[in-house]
Amino acid sequence: MRLVFFLLVLIFCICTGAPTTEAKILGCYERTYDKVHLKKHPKQRIKFISLQYGLQKDLNGPENLLDQITAKVTGINGTTQNLIVCKLIGSVLDCGIEADGGLFTATETAKGIKITNASEMTFGDDEVGVSLKAEGEHQVFLLNKKSNGPCKQ
Repeated sequence: MRLVFFLLVLIFCICTGAPTTEAKILGCYERTYDKVHLKKHPKQRIKFISLQYGLQKDLNGPENLLDQITAKVTGINGTTQNLIVCKLIGSVLDCGIEADGGLFTATETAKGIKITNASEMTFGDDEVGVSLKAEGEHQVFLLNKKSNGPCKQ
C-alpha cells in the first residue's frame, strides 16, 4: 500500500511540475592553493581559482556581475578572467568558457562547490592562455563559498 501511495505522489509531482532539487549556486566561490598543497601536487598549475555565478539579472547589468571563472595559473602573469555561460540541469550547472575555452560542471558541496573539468579548460585568451586537460591535478577543483555577492579581485 505504501508503495502505491509513493508512486501516486511521484506521478503527481512529475505531472504537475512540482519543483525538483536544483542547485542554489549563487555568489562567489574560491580557493587559494597554499604552498603545502602545491608541493604535494607538483603538476598542478592552478594557484587560485574562483567562480562567480548567478548575480546578474539582465544583460544590461554591471560588468562586475557577469558570470565568470577567474584563475592564477603557472605560466601566465597576473590573473585571468573568462566569461562563462551555464545551464542548470537538475542540480548541476553545465558551463562553457567563452571563446571555446572548454566545458565544466559545478555541483554544490557542504562548504561550496565542486568544479569538474569535462574535457579541457582554457584560462586566459588566444595570446596568453593555458589549456588544462581533464586529467590528474586538473580534473576536480573544490571551492569554498566566499560570499553571496561578487568576487573581489
